[in-house]
Amino acid sequence: MHNETIDSLFVRAKEIEKGEWVYGFYVNYMSDVEVHLIREMQYSRNEMATHWQIDPDTICMKIRDGLFEGDICKDRAGREYVLQYSKNPISFFAQTNYFETDDNYCACKGYEILDELKVVGTIFD
Repeated sequence: MHNETIDSLFVRAKEIEKGEWVYGFYVNYMSDVEVHLIREMQYSRNEMATHWQIDPDTICMKIRDGLFEGDICKDRAGREYVLQYSKNPISFFAQTNYFETDDNYCACKGYEILDELKVVGTIFD
């Protein structure tokens, strides 16, 4: 969904085997083929971390607890938004048809609007 480096960032993505969402830290490595994994967030140094092979096209960066890039949300007025990741840690982009902008995106500074949004789906479901 984005072109920047996402190694070691908390993400969610669809597991290849079952097609379910998994959450953790993204790992990309090369062996004979390129492999994309998510490893679980917490594990002890004495144990191997649980990991899942994922579809890299479904990687969604965390915007805030419970909200990820690619979430489809509605505000109290029923307007629908698709959340997009931003490099700025206190902003995000929301794709919507309700604002007059050149590309139908509004840059949302701060997280106040996030408190009003309810996740109703994702662009992958």
